[in-house]
Amino acid sequence: MKNIKKAILSQDYDKAAEIFNTIDPASVEQKYKADYELASGVITLEDPFDIKVSEDETFKAIESFRTAKKLNYDGGDVPLDNLILNAKQRLVDIANKSVKEENFNQGYDIMTSLYDKFPQDTIWLYQAASLAQASGDLDGSLAHLEELINMGYTGQNVQYFAYSIETGDRVNWTQSAIQAGVKSGVLKNPGTEVSESKVSDITKSIAMIYAQKGDREKALNAIQQAKESNPNDKSLMINEASIYLDLGMMDKYRTSFDNLLNSNIDEVGVFVNLGIKASESKKYDDAVKAFSKALALDPDNYSYATAATQTLMDADDQLTEDVNKLIKSGGSNEEIMELKEMRINNIKSVVSYAEKAHQIDPSKKDIINVLVYYYEVLKDKEKVAEFKAKM
Repeated sequence: MKNIKKAILSQDYDKAAEIFNTIDPASVEQKYKADYELASGVITLEDPFDIKVSEDETFKAIESFRTAKKLNYDGGDVPLDNLILNAKQRLVDIANKSVKEENFNQGYDIMTSLYDKFPQDTIWLYQAASLAQASGDLDGSLAHLEELINMGYTGQNVQYFAYSIETGDRVNWTQSAIQAGVKSGVLKNPGTEVSESKVSDITKSIAMIYAQKGDREKALNAIQQAKESNPNDKSLMINEASIYLDLGMMDKYRTSFDNLLNSNIDEVGVFVNLGIKASESKKYDDAVKAFSKALALDPDNYSYATAATQTLMDADDQLTEDVNKLIKSGGSNEEIMELKEMRINNIKSVVSYAEKAHQIDPSKKDIINVLVYYYEVLKDKEKVAEFKAKM
């Protein structure tokens, strides 16, 4: 076993396999069985840090590592936990490859098998639910998602990281590996990050599945139960309006949107994301309100000012299209004039936000072009001349 371990540590896997294959498993003494299982797993993988072998072989290697752990493998020179972690990552890579090839069933099978073997790693169940939904297995996905909610899963986890002393690059790894790297002088400045909650994503998926199945009452119940079970989950509170919007529940969307807009939440990203979602759904007034809230929280942010400007420009495109349709369909002069007045008021809002963006960064020519164009529409010759002089 010493010669096998020596070959493994020198990454001579062919030699390790050659020696290993001469051993009769029945002849291995109890005190060497953990080392034997570890060697079996490493040799099956060929190289624990190189993705080559199949899904079945990787699961076989994991079983060997798990057996070594049960036999109280003492760690030695080959870190068992890292080997298991690498094998898991290899399976994730295989699953990701199958998803890219739209082979959702293979990805799903890998995730459910990982969860069966490592039930403490509930992320695999979450991934299985997502893949089941992608493959069209709504009932299977729903069962997994509701299991996650019932077990109190939030999806939050701690990411351990440090920075390479040699390159300065950030390294994400296990807590023990980071500690070992710092101790050996390879890594510096260790830290941790807590990932965002997935409760809102899970709730949204459950609600959307029930909506697809025609059961809107259960969709609403899913949202309500999630709120009751996770009263302090900010992600759920933040995304509630988006969920209602996706479900087409406009009354509830309106209430949720207004509550969020009037809340004391001071995270700019919340309102930026809300604005993007509203804009994608052509809720231009709401989008502008959300971007305005973001701009109020960060008044010197050029991107937020231009986001509001662009949203209003999109609204102008829609109003222009509506005016033309009304003219072609023989609409009354009163209706046409009403829409035209709405467009003029909207354009005034465009230039208001565009000027704000220009004040933040006067060097941006794109926003100057916007101002020239819309002031020409408004027939404001003085403003047109002012901004043309800056082009």
